[in-house]
Amino acid sequence: MERSSHEDKINEIQRLLVQLPKLNVFLLHYVFGVLHKIEQHAEKNQMNAFNLAVCIAPSILWPSTPSSPETGCKSTKKVALFVQFLIENCSRIFGDDFTSLFEALSSKRFGSRDDGSDLH
Repeated sequence: MERSSHEDKINEIQRLLVQLPKLNVFLLHYVFGVLHKIEQHAEKNQMNAFNLAVCIAPSILWPSTPSSPETGCKSTKKVALFVQFLIENCSRIFGDDFTSLFEALSSKRFGSRDDGSDLH
């Protein structure tokens, strides 16, 4: 998959998603939708797709068997790049319908406090 074109990668990911249970795809759709939304504000929050991928990738995918530190490092980098690709191409891979979740949240009027305490 590393040498494939951008479009080929998206098509291959979509082909793999069809093989997963629908609830798993639904969850992935919304998780990557949230990550994509966070990434859209990278100028303010410093969390671009790569930074998000480095943080979240180890929790999403991990090797099934223990490996050497060198192999583990290479594997972690590949997984992070894959997760970065999923974040950056979320709309193309999963579709745009996750945006309705964010529209509902943004239509509510919350206070201006940055610490989130106004949400309680």
